[in-house]
Amino acid sequence: MNNPTRSLLAGLTMILVALAVGWMFYGPSVLPFSNNPERKALEDTGNSAGSIKSEDLPGQAENENDALNDANIHTSQESPYLLDRLPFAAEEVTAITVGGHGSSYDVPEERRAVLLNSLRFTDMDSALAEPLPAASRQPVVLQFALRGKSFDLTYDLTANAFEHEGQYYYADDQVLLLLQGLLREREELASLDALLEQARVEQEQAEPADPEALAPERAEVAGLDYLGWEQRLEQAGTDEIEWTKPFYDDNTGEVKQARLYQDGVLLLNRMVVFTQANYATQDGIKPGISAGEVERKLGSEASKLTSRWSYKLGDYFRFHVYYQKGQVQYVVLSQPL
Repeated sequence: MNNPTRSLLAGLTMILVALAVGWMFYGPSVLPFSNNPERKALEDTGNSAGSIKSEDLPGQAENENDALNDANIHTSQESPYLLDRLPFAAEEVTAITVGGHGSSYDVPEERRAVLLNSLRFTDMDSALAEPLPAASRQPVVLQFALRGKSFDLTYDLTANAFEHEGQYYYADDQVLLLLQGLLREREELASLDALLEQARVEQEQAEPADPEALAPERAEVAGLDYLGWEQRLEQAGTDEIEWTKPFYDDNTGEVKQARLYQDGVLLLNRMVVFTQANYATQDGIKPGISAGEVERKLGSEASKLTSRWSYKLGDYFRFHVYYQKGQVQYVVLSQPL
C-alpha cells in the first residue's frame, strides 16, 4: 500500500476514535430546538422545567374558573331554596324597588332582609303554589339592584307569591305585610304593618324590661287565650271570612292563610289581632280606649314603647296593646315559637 493511502486510513481512524471517546464521555449531541419538542416547549414559555405559572397559561385559569362556576351551578340546582336558584347572592344586593300600579317604591334598607330571608327559606317543593288564574293576578316587579347590574323578579300581590320560570312560590307572612304596607291593597294589613314596624324600631332603641307577669285570665279576650281563638277561628264558616291571603311558614314547611273575619278579627302567623271593639278582656281592654284607661285597668307592669305595651304571661310577652295617637288601635294575642 502506498504512503498516501496509509496516511488517509490513519487520519480516518483517528477521527473515529475521537468520536467514540467523545460519545462515551459526553453523550450524543443535542438535537436542534426546532426538532426537539421538549426544548421547543421550554423555549416558547420562556420558563425552565418545573416552574410553569398558571398566569402564563391563561387557558388553565379559565378552565379552573369554569370548573368552579360549574360546581356552583350544580350546587344551586340541587338546592330546594328559591334564592339559590336566582343569579345573585343576598350579599350582592344594594337596593330593592317595588314597581306596580303605576308607582315605584324603595324598600327601606332595614327591611330588605324581609324579602331576602323569605327567598332564602322558600322551599320550592313545599311552597309551590297552584297555577294562578290570569284574571286574578296582580303582578308587581321586585327589582334587585346589584353591583353594576339588576335582576327583576315578579311577585303577585293577590297570591303573595314569587314567580320564577313560570311557577309561583308562596312568600312568608313578613313579605305579605311589607308589600301590603307599600302597595296598600288591603288597608287592614297596611296599617298593621306600619305599627308593627314602628314598634320594631322603638324596641331596638329601648332598654330591656322585665315586668311582673300578668295573670293569664286577664289577658284572655272574650274568655279565650291564643289557642282558644285559633281553634274558634278554624271552625268558622266561609261566610264569616271577609278575605284570605296565603303565606308560607318556613318554620313548619306549611302553606297557611292570613284571614280577616267579618267581626274584625285578623288571624296571622302566631298572632290574633283584634281590630275592632267587638271583643274585650275582662278588664275592658279593647280598641278605641285611651292609654290612660289601659294603665288604670292593668297597672304599669308592662314593657312600654310609644306604639306598643307588651305584657308577660309566664315567661313570654304574649299580650300586646298597640297605640295610635294615644288610643288603642289593636289588641294582640301572640304565640312564641
